Amino acid sequence: DPEKVAFGVYIQDIYGFNFADGSFRIAGYMWWKFRSIELNPLESAGIINARDVRLIQPVRRTMPDGRHYVGASFFATINQRLDAAAYPFDSHRLIFTLEHWFAAKELQLVADPGESTLSNELFSPGWRISDLAVSVGDYTYPTKFGSVAAGDQTYSRVQIAVSAHR
Repeated sequence: DPEKVAFGVYIQDIYGFNFADGSFRIAGYMWWKFRSIELNPLESAGIINARDVRLIQPVRRTMPDGRHYVGASFFATINQRLDAAAYPFDSHRLIFTLEHWFAAKELQLVADPGESTLSNELFSPGWRISDLAVSVGDYTYPTKFGSVAAGDQTYSRVQIAVSAHR
């Protein structure tokens, strides 16, 4: 059976909407809860549609139930087409996608929705941010990434989405 890894996110800020280059910036905290002592989510995870990501203040500890907890503050620039055709009344579904480089048969992400939330102090000049959704699904790549020995190219992904309205 694959390792079940709970993932959660706390969004503190969304800012820097750039319609010209199709990006926005996001800051928050993300965490993982899991059983395997060998897993290090901060080394094996990546935000698929990020232009850049910076992690700070990583924390790792063992929880009372024996699971491991890893968390870190993050700052990222996310690539996303932003359509301003409805300006000044435009709205957008902002999405970023996280994935681990372990096949889905080895690691299966599960959402930690009870804890994932938007900060009540979230600041996004000119925008109202709402409707955080954390969903999980599998994605199969159409390549073996050049490895003859590679097997199944299906990976577990978590998608984080929020609504932004002017």
